[in-house]
Amino acid sequence: MNQEASSALSIPTWLSSVFPITFLFLIYWVLGNQLLENDQILFSVCYGVVMMASLGMAFIKKPSDTLINWVNRLFLWSILFNLACAVGSALDVINWISYQPVRLIILMATGLFGTMAVYLNRHRDEQRFQQDLQTPSRLPQWSVFLLLTVIFGVALYFRWLYLDMIDTFRDEDHHITGARTLLTAGYFEYQRAKLVTYSTALFAWLGHAVDFHEYMHWGRIPGTILGALAAIPIYFLGKRISQGTGIFAAFLWAMSPWAIGVSRNIREHTYYVFIILLFMLLFLTLIEKIVHYKKGDLGYIIGSSILVFALLVYSFFIDRFSTLKVSGAIFATLTGTYVLTHGKAILDLIKRNKILLFLGVGGFAGFLVLINRVKFIGLNNTTDIRWTDAFLFSGAQLPVHWWQADNPDMYFVYFLILMALFGGIRFRKNMSVAYTFSFILIASAFYFFFTRYFTPRYIFYNLSFFVLSIAASIYFIFRFGKNISNRFLRWGFQGLCAIFLLVIFNPQNTYLSLAEPQYAQNDFALKTTGEFHNEKRQLLFFLNQFEKEKIENEYTIISSIYEQLLYHNYDIECIHKYKYKDRRRKKDVDKIVQDSKSGLMILDFHRNQKWRVGFPVDTSKILKIGGKDVQLIFNQQLCQVYGWGELIEPPSDQVDLEETYVTETEANLMHPFSLSFWVKAPQIGVEQENPFYITSVDDDINLINVLLEKQLDGTHNFMLKYGSMLDEKDQEMLTFPFPNDTTWHHIVMYQAGGFKGSPYQVALDGVPKGVSKLPVHRLERGEFYITNDYLDNIKNFKYYERALSREEMQTLLKEGIELDPYAPIAEDAKIVNPLYEFEYEE
Repeated sequence: MNQEASSALSIPTWLSSVFPITFLFLIYWVLGNQLLENDQILFSVCYGVVMMASLGMAFIKKPSDTLINWVNRLFLWSILFNLACAVGSALDVINWISYQPVRLIILMATGLFGTMAVYLNRHRDEQRFQQDLQTPSRLPQWSVFLLLTVIFGVALYFRWLYLDMIDTFRDEDHHITGARTLLTAGYFEYQRAKLVTYSTALFAWLGHAVDFHEYMHWGRIPGTILGALAAIPIYFLGKRISQGTGIFAAFLWAMSPWAIGVSRNIREHTYYVFIILLFMLLFLTLIEKIVHYKKGDLGYIIGSSILVFALLVYSFFIDRFSTLKVSGAIFATLTGTYVLTHGKAILDLIKRNKILLFLGVGGFAGFLVLINRVKFIGLNNTTDIRWTDAFLFSGAQLPVHWWQADNPDMYFVYFLILMALFGGIRFRKNMSVAYTFSFILIASAFYFFFTRYFTPRYIFYNLSFFVLSIAASIYFIFRFGKNISNRFLRWGFQGLCAIFLLVIFNPQNTYLSLAEPQYAQNDFALKTTGEFHNEKRQLLFFLNQFEKEKIENEYTIISSIYEQLLYHNYDIECIHKYKYKDRRRKKDVDKIVQDSKSGLMILDFHRNQKWRVGFPVDTSKILKIGGKDVQLIFNQQLCQVYGWGELIEPPSDQVDLEETYVTETEANLMHPFSLSFWVKAPQIGVEQENPFYITSVDDDINLINVLLEKQLDGTHNFMLKYGSMLDEKDQEMLTFPFPNDTTWHHIVMYQAGGFKGSPYQVALDGVPKGVSKLPVHRLERGEFYITNDYLDNIKNFKYYERALSREEMQTLLKEGIELDPYAPIAEDAKIVNPLYEFEYEE
């Protein structure tokens, strides 16, 4: 070793050595999950220690081989400790909550020793790098071909396995209908991702599909094939780091429960991921041809540029309703990360061809113009952490990854990011840093700029970058072990790492996610995809008891999401749409029922109960709708069917008049006010009550939702849900046990007002139960609704002219129902009825 060379302070090398832990520190602070917030001070202290130690190390004169070897040993031991922590969590041996600070210290120890190892080993690593360039170790082509064939076979097997177990979700039905009308009538109306409709029609024709679920089966096959084939371009992208990385990446993609789940849906996401991956290979080669230009490359550059440009035109101007537009963001991100990680070569190129700088600025401006065509892009003031949790947070329920466990290691992904960055810097594998950068940047872009509700399918395109980064980290873990000179210890280290990784990346998770699919708690969303797959076979079995001719010609049908299924299986001219977002939905149903002799109203759980208050789910009750007796006659698999006319028996004496009475007013959400209302446990036999909710005027998206949800033991939970209620996944919730008695309890909420969020405090029996923030709707106005479920008793609802003091709140909460419902708590705190806007006075 050259001791003189080692004694010189190398600022660029020192900066690169501290970059991984600094980048991780920024990720933690900007994108970290709230469950890790308790460690913020400890994380900051540990980061400060790492920076001070690394700075002091940089000025050590002539570091000895003994010091370097000890740093390397400690770094390897820290890797084993991190893997052991993840194994302990996966096997539920230790609870991460109890040892979370210790776990963070172990992670930061890896950051410390890794930082020191990058700097102190810079000369050794440079020599090894030059040796690798001269004698690269590669597997024979035949063995690589055999491995990729096996990986493709495994990927296809898992995507085809139990293909029909899960029924369709809403968007799949449109492609099935489009394929059917294309084959039978020569046209289709659904214009989103027409490639999927054409593929579904082709395979349905090849399989001689007739009924709805035969179309579903054959329509899902193209996605499984393309999803399996995507492992091939992922291998070649990973190969830009190393052959081992490419093989790891292809296998991880093949076994990813998330990737498998998306591949088994009749949607465009797997199709377009495969296309984008191919174009990523083309695009990276194009960049390299430009950076290292040689004679003869001009034809390739022009041809590739035309193809990339054609893809962007198709994405933004032809197939403009689909998600292929994300390809523009991916190409822009790849360009930026390549420039950052290959800075010297880029600077040399710009010095030789200054016009490229102007072309780059013009290209970036063009990208901004294109991205503005996406209507869900903007400065999002209500950022949703789930966009980044999908990758960084091991405890996220959606989507499922290889390491899914009941007791996840919350810092495992952070550790893998460190490995990908340390390895990329130490071994001069710039693409490892570029891929890691890319997946963080795209996840951050969704977090800060994507304004639509969270669902995993939108960010699925980022999974390929994530897989490449994770595969690189696994490869580098074994690569670090190769530096152990003792053969026995080297094999021992790598073998132990292999065992740990096999436990953490549990293959059984992949199988169970398909053979025994799991659903998110209280949401019925499939964990692999986050989609709601409503079982439709049971509905068809139920409808088979009725005469098909009457369903087609006599009965009036109202449906929330089942109309495509009904059109496919019955020759029905018109099915009335249940518009669950419309405030007039019940009045519309009244009119339809009133004008028809007999009929069926077929609703799904989410649109009838979860997202909006619909109709009671109680088979013992006879409802009065549109002047007719209506009864719930089917309630299975999240499907509720109501019948009227000859479809139900004559009404009994027990009649529940179901009229639509709503008390409403406008309130300025920019001004403070307080909300106070009464709630009691629902009657026996009622599964769920929705006594109060607040919604916006413009699009009827709930801002606040109050639920009383019955538990298995017969008790109830009070739930305050806030944020957009358009989708259950797009909200936050406070919950606590509710008294299971017949007494009315007074609930009060404070609204502070303002654009940046409104702190709400919920109190029960005088005890505050939680403080959080409600994102204020972009429109300044909102409407207050009182649902008809509590029409007879909700008169105790109170809306005061000013915010109440703590003492006044305590009086209300203690005296409760003994107070006159219209009695003011003070002379200047009158109850307004009907509701009305006010100005808050300090």
